[in-house]
Amino acid sequence: SYRINVSDISQSGEARRTATKAAEGLGFSTTQRGRVAIVATELASNLAKHSQGGEFVIQEIKDGNRSGLELVTIDTGPGFTELARVMQDGYSTAGSPGTGLGAVKRLSQTFDAYSQASGTVFVSQIWAEDHVVALPGGFEFGVISVPFRGEVVSGDGWLVDESGDGTCVVVMVDGLGHGEFAHEAAQAALDAYRTARTKSPDAIIEYAHGVLRSTRGAAMALARIDGRQQKVTYAGIGNIVGAIASQGKIRRMISQDGTVGHSLRKVQTFTYPWPDDALLIIHSDGLSANWNLEQYPGLIMRHPTVIAGVLYRDARRKNDDATVLVGRGSARK
Repeated sequence: SYRINVSDISQSGEARRTATKAAEGLGFSTTQRGRVAIVATELASNLAKHSQGGEFVIQEIKDGNRSGLELVTIDTGPGFTELARVMQDGYSTAGSPGTGLGAVKRLSQTFDAYSQASGTVFVSQIWAEDHVVALPGGFEFGVISVPFRGEVVSGDGWLVDESGDGTCVVVMVDGLGHGEFAHEAAQAALDAYRTARTKSPDAIIEYAHGVLRSTRGAAMALARIDGRQQKVTYAGIGNIVGAIASQGKIRRMISQDGTVGHSLRKVQTFTYPWPDDALLIIHSDGLSANWNLEQYPGLIMRHPTVIAGVLYRDARRKNDDATVLVGRGSARK
């Protein structure tokens, strides 16, 4: 991911250049790179014109063999009172032609937003292919993951491993500290998962414990979602927060004390219900655990990346890498 602070219209050029360079690296055609350039420019310009400044996050995304870019803007207000109207062509509050957000919506293969007085999050996905056919599978995920300011790499790591048979594993890792050594520990933990992925969550963490002995160590959590049996099996070590939201209630999942690679007692796996309306939220300790979805009416129905962006904005600690992943059992109706 790439993060750019935007507080002035002149910084939209940096957002456009960074996004188009990332698109070129992913093999986007000339046409698709043009789409990325327009969307990046309009989202960054909107951030500068209609807010007190904020963050522009560019993330490479993959789904099977498909590659794409996710462009996310996150600001702290003042927000839009009529968001649907703002996204119509011809609407403007800044004396411009007013086609910006309308063009963004048309050029994006996925587009969503959420706004209240505390700020707005916009999410645009553009894939390398002109026509995107949804892959089989019953899960929808979104992530915001950014390194600590001044660092090139993040000490957080994550992956989503969907099998296609109604099960899916989500892995979150937080290497101790931040910077290169934390990054190495996190990547070693993800590699350990890939080697031991057929084992139970507790057995995978125990295997990773041996692999990470030569590293700085990490916090680690795994959630195995079984959509058919409507259950989640979860094992967590260290300061990673895992929660399930359903019917307006939040159920926090249990993580045990310890550090994978250094200090680990017997790992336990816990089982939780996974209702049809369930939402998985899992994040590193770069975010405070004191968030409450009830503060955001209607947010739970938005795209998972929008939800992740709102939680990242309002709960991040700002003194560490920060990663928050949100997933639901099926695409929104």
